[in-house]
Amino acid sequence: MSGSVDALCVGGASSSTCRDPDAAVDFQALVSEHPDVSIRGLDVTAAEQIADLANALHDEPLDLIVNNAGEYLERWGQGFPR
Repeated sequence: MSGSVDALCVGGASSSTCRDPDAAVDFQALVSEHPDVSIRGLDVTAAEQIADLANALHDEPLDLIVNNAGEYLERWGQGFPR
């Protein structure tokens, strides 16, 4: 993994998300190297999954959010406010 990702994992817990954690080879390698890293499935275009993640993390503080996602314009406006 890149040095910036490794730096985020030093000294604290990190929750990462992706659409398919089982297929995320780089994330799996990160977890094997850093036991305080967790991976959760999340499709950011699915409002229910976002709500489920918020409920699951409700007691965990968030210090930093990095959203590295593209736009899926064909689905824009389907269930999400503009």
